[in-house]
Order: sequence, then structure tokens, then C-alpha cells
Amino acid sequence: MKAPHSSLQEVYIFKEIRENRAILAFDFNSMFGWGLLGAFSNPLSLIYKSINREFKDLPELSLGTYKVEFQGADEFIEKFFPFSVSKIGKSYYFSLSDEESWIGWVTKDELTFYSRHFKRIFVYEGVICDEEIKHPFASICTRLYKQRNHFKAQSNQTYSMLCKLEIACLHAISVPTIKTRKVIQNISDLKNLLQRKTGINVDENFALLSQITPYINYKRNFRFRFYDPEFCKEGIGKKIINKPCFSLKEPNEGSSIFCLFSEVLGHVRTRLLETIEYIFSFQGAEVCYANIDSIHVSLPVDLKERFLEYMSPLIGQEMGKLKIEAEASKGLWLSPGLYCLKNEEKIILEKLKGISSKWRPVTTSSQRVYTNSVRTSGLTLPVYSKISLEKVIGLKNELEQFNAKDFVRFKRLALNEINNPLLLKNSLQKMRDIDVPFLVQEWEKFHIS
Repeated sequence: MKAPHSSLQEVYIFKEIRENRAILAFDFNSMFGWGLLGAFSNPLSLIYKSINREFKDLPELSLGTYKVEFQGADEFIEKFFPFSVSKIGKSYYFSLSDEESWIGWVTKDELTFYSRHFKRIFVYEGVICDEEIKHPFASICTRLYKQRNHFKAQSNQTYSMLCKLEIACLHAISVPTIKTRKVIQNISDLKNLLQRKTGINVDENFALLSQITPYINYKRNFRFRFYDPEFCKEGIGKKIINKPCFSLKEPNEGSSIFCLFSEVLGHVRTRLLETIEYIFSFQGAEVCYANIDSIHVSLPVDLKERFLEYMSPLIGQEMGKLKIEAEASKGLWLSPGLYCLKNEEKIILEKLKGISSKWRPVTTSSQRVYTNSVRTSGLTLPVYSKISLEKVIGLKNELEQFNAKDFVRFKRLALNEINNPLLLKNSLQKMRDIDVPFLVQEWEKFHIS
């Protein structure tokens, strides 16, 4: 349950428009489907084991999850460590230096992978199992993937997409979530809520918290309602009273099998990291973007054929293999799900997560479609709203090389910057006031040129 339940979603390069460069956009075939394959812990046979030992060479490990401490990161980990730290309602990837350590839970696959990249590994404890099973949905996933390929061959996009979505949802079935409502009885409850959601001690940093308030997405992180929780346990009707309540989405522990869910995500994270590591070792290749099941790579044009030959063992039609989604010469990446690729001055691939219609540079805004339930009739209707690009960019890394015309990177925040509320506030203010307007300006130029 305490293992990280997210995958790597990060932008490393903002702008790549250098001459004589090739950009290759790779996608994994049904990444989460592939994560359901292989061996899993039997939930009925899990045991807790206290280990408390430092390892120089890892022995053969049992399946399961382990609480570990990593220290002495190499260059690869400094750039691509996939775990994040949460502050003020946001999660941040961070640069882990050689002297800093990270403590958390990882799966067996991940622990084996990280043993190659850290000088010191200390294992505190584990929830492990010596009995292997297949994932209960592995055969369903295999069948759906065959059906998807069948429909793709018939150019039936509707059923192909339906199979794709079913595969993507299978891994999360074992951990259903529930909405819980909690009543705020006193000021102490409110302080605890704010500390839980922002990671900031309210008593010690009250003035600073008020300054950081503009950077907190309250609508997303807090759901305050005034109602009687006893009156509407099932959500039927609301009785207005003078007691503030808040609702949170939390795991339904009574009906969840966390070991299956955690090990699927461990498989997926390890697969993505192993692929990035493989690309990272090719001299001249730059990883521009990684988002769960996609990787974008920039390299010199004259190395393209040799690189494709180098990547050939990882490319194929099977689940978990890579396919080339696009080849371009220029690219901009704003944040996960927000990028644009060009070839011969024509846009060949563009993703705008959160915006459903085409981008219009003249108005610097576009339409987003979302559904809203009309309470009086129970109908669900589409609602159209204008949204600016600034509102969609979820910037978590700073820009560097502002003066460069054709190549600009993102830079991760240092761990001490994130843990210090004042330094974090200053970094967020720079991102909002300087970085984001620059991103939007460059995005408009990229589309107009």
C-alpha cells in the first residue's frame, strides 16, 4: 500500500529546433497490459519480514515490496529518478545528489534495477512472498490485445480504442477508491488537513502559507461542503448546517489487493527506466520527454540509422515493445501531455491535454469540453469553456539556458529547495511570472513560423 502508485511523467527538454537533428517519438504497445504479465506475489501468502541490513551485492530476492534507503546516486539517477516529493498540493521530481538519500518502498524489480545505480543500499523491511502466481487478469489482457490488433487490421478505430481502454483499466481494478467525508470539528482539524495536503506545518509557517496560497489548486485538492454527513451518507440529498465537511478520495482498504497493483506499476516503471537507460547509453541521443508509455528522443541526423539499428531489439508488435509514432525535425514540450512536433515546417504530431479543439495562436486560448450534470433533470451535458494555455501548463521544473535560441532544457529543483517553503515559494513564483509566459510566447512563435 505504501509503494509509489505513479509512473514517470516528465519533460527534460523544452525546445529542440537545432539544425540537422532528428526527433523520434516512441510509444510502448499497451504498457499497462504488459505490466500484467509475468510473476506476481500470491496475496494469500504474503509475510512481513524485518531485514535491517546493508547490501553491497543484492542476493536473490523474493517477490514483494521492500522499504529501502538509497544513497550515492549516479548521473543517470540524478536526471531520471522517477519518484517525487509532494508539497503544497503538487508533486515534484527532484535532483538527488550523491550525498542525499531517499527512503521509500519499491518492488523487487525496482530494487534490482536501482542496485546498479546507487553506491549504498540499506533494506529495512519487506512484505514478501515465495509463492508466484499469474495476475488474475493476465489472460483477459492477452485476449483483449489480440482483439485490438484484429480491429486495427480492419481499420475499426472504435472497437480498437475500446480494447485499448479496457486494457489500460485492468491494472487498477484491484484497488477501488471510495469517497470519505470528514467533519471539521475545530481549528486543529483544519490545521491537520492543511498540513496533510500541503506538507507545511501551519503553526510554524502560517505567514508563509498565506503567501503560497495563490499557487495551491484549492479546487483540485480541497472539497469543502457544508452539510450534515449523517443525513447524506449515500449522497442522497444535502441538509445545510453550520458544520464544514470535506470529502477525500481514499483507497478502499477492505476490498483492495495492493500487492497486485503495486507490482504492476513496479513492472511499468522498471520497463520505462530500463529503456531510458538503454537510450541514455547511446552517445549523442537526448531524452526529451517521458510519459508512462512514451519516450521522445533527439539525436544528430547522421546517427539516426545507427540508432534505429541499436533500438531494434526493443521495437516490435508485441505488448511492451516500442513502435515509432512520429519522426520530426523540431519539437516543443511544455509538460506531460502538452507538446508539438514539426517536420519540414509542418505540424505532424500535437498533444494538448486538457484542450479538445485545435490551438488558435491568435487568441492564445482554445476551447475545452467537459461534462456537467444538470441537477434538476439528472442529464449530463457537454459544456464549452475558454481556457488559456497558462492554465493548462503544470510546470514543476525550472527553465535553464533562457538565452539559447534553438535548444532549452528544463532543470529539476534540488531536494533542499522543495523542502524549504521559502525557497519553494520563490521557485514557484519564478515559474509563474517568468517561465510560463516565456513558454507561451515560444509556443505561439513555433505555430506561426
